[in-house]
Amino acid sequence: MDVDSQLYFIALVPPSPIQEDLMKLKVEMRDLFNSKASLNSPAHITLHMPFKWKEKKKNTLIEALSGISFPEFHLQISGFDRFEPRVIFADVDHPTELFSLQKKVSVVCQKLGLGDSTYRDKGFHPHITLGFRDLKKNIFPAAWSHFKQKKLETSFIVKEFVLLQHDGKLWHKHHTFLTN
Repeated sequence: MDVDSQLYFIALVPPSPIQEDLMKLKVEMRDLFNSKASLNSPAHITLHMPFKWKEKKKNTLIEALSGISFPEFHLQISGFDRFEPRVIFADVDHPTELFSLQKKVSVVCQKLGLGDSTYRDKGFHPHITLGFRDLKKNIFPAAWSHFKQKKLETSFIVKEFVLLQHDGKLWHKHHTFLTN
């Protein structure tokens, strides 16, 4: 990566104690099924996939994202689902406010030249990943059998979205954008 650029992505990050509960599920995925890649970031719902951005232009990025106006809304996390053959996730409901926020983020990102954030190929499917790229295909059925039987019911009020920055190993909250 260009030394003048940083790696970022934009997401909803559930508050405590939901964050810690979801991280425990990621640790369970690691301990039982040897899938640890999701532990590199806080539990989150991606609004815009990772992108490179020049460090000297960081204020432009933050200013543009700060212009996004959205209301508080309720988000339900309920059970588990999967994208075969490698992804297992905590499922979230699909309120219109979530899709509206993702669309607003997408429009700002397109104006900034951050590439395609519209999920044209796959569609925006909000979820919280527990296991993915390092979940072996031959282990996936056992992992899915385990998680599909577990109970998960929680919710929170979305009051913010965040810009996460990669430090070379892990993703960290860099800037928080509150509802207007």
